[in-house]
Amino acid sequence: MNNEKGLTLIEIMAALFISTIVLGVAFMAFSAINLDWNTTTQKYNDDAQIRTTLNTVSEILADSNQVYYVENDYSNELRMWNGASKNYKVLYYDAGKRNLTLCERSEGFHEDDLSPCISGIELMEPESVVDNPKYMTLTDEANGKGEKDDIAIPSGSGIEQGELIIAHFYFYRTKYNVHAQADKTAAPTDTIRVKLLKDRLN
Repeated sequence: MNNEKGLTLIEIMAALFISTIVLGVAFMAFSAINLDWNTTTQKYNDDAQIRTTLNTVSEILADSNQVYYVENDYSNELRMWNGASKNYKVLYYDAGKRNLTLCERSEGFHEDDLSPCISGIELMEPESVVDNPKYMTLTDEANGKGEKDDIAIPSGSGIEQGELIIAHFYFYRTKYNVHAQADKTAAPTDTIRVKLLKDRLN
């Protein structure tokens, strides 16, 4: 006599239900790990690119003794010249393309017209944002107060040699949403403070 029994329909359904739950939990865990990995990797790449950009601008500013700033409703540029060469550096933000480019020019340092960089080094990929630079004038140490005035640079004006420039930048960082899709989110201000060179002839 055969006493073996097969699985009942209820047992099969229970097994399928439990398997579905286990697979669902495993999939959710994998998705969370993958999202965290993508976010961490992209954050590292974004931060590395931003550090490179800020270091590049800082080095050029530190080697400059004249700075001139121009803006309009759509774009702005920061011109930097060290007085020792014919060409000067231009940090140009194109609001249309939303990128930041570094190039060189030989004329028009004090002109108030904006001229997009035809060729140059793209410091930040599209979607980066640069805010209006600001500078801080240095007070005479003899007054004993040590106070400094944080003043925005008006368009069409420059900064004298030996003064401290403070440039504020706003860059978008990539952030992944729950669907593992990349979103661009604004980040806190990145700021560089560089004192311009004094006249090389002094």
